[in-house]
Amino acid sequence: MHKYRHKLETGELFKDELFLIPQSKTLNINGNYTFPLLFVVNTENETFVADEDKKFIESILSQIPEVKANLENIGCINLKDTRVSLMQLVNQFKPQYIVTWNCAEHIEGTSNNLLQPIFYGTLGLIHCYSIPEMKENKSYKIALWNSMKVIFKID
Repeated sequence: MHKYRHKLETGELFKDELFLIPQSKTLNINGNYTFPLLFVVNTENETFVADEDKKFIESILSQIPEVKANLENIGCINLKDTRVSLMQLVNQFKPQYIVTWNCAEHIEGTSNNLLQPIFYGTLGLIHCYSIPEMKENKSYKIALWNSMKVIFKID
């Protein structure tokens, strides 16, 4: 690697384009996915959102303007401790928005900053703690709301 470091840093290596090949894991989506918001969770449960957490999630989704977002019209993916690349999520599902719950470290090719709005071109991304942690922590909820205002352009 050391013999290529200088060429990489000066742009002599990979002069034109560098293509990253996405991993070929099969991802199953839950929900009708008629609104381009993708929830990515990391849980052992078969249900993507536990019954006791649905009210909290629905209250978050109801804040998105100009659309009646709910758990039925967004897409949900459960990683179950597997790793995926951001490119695979984007190529396979073409979301405008991604919110992750307890799985930032499982998504390769993205910053792991929690509760901060992250943009990749026009894609808006927010990494969150687990849903139960978010539900119980007021400062986390405030940070999520502030990030949502940026990502979803809420006044």
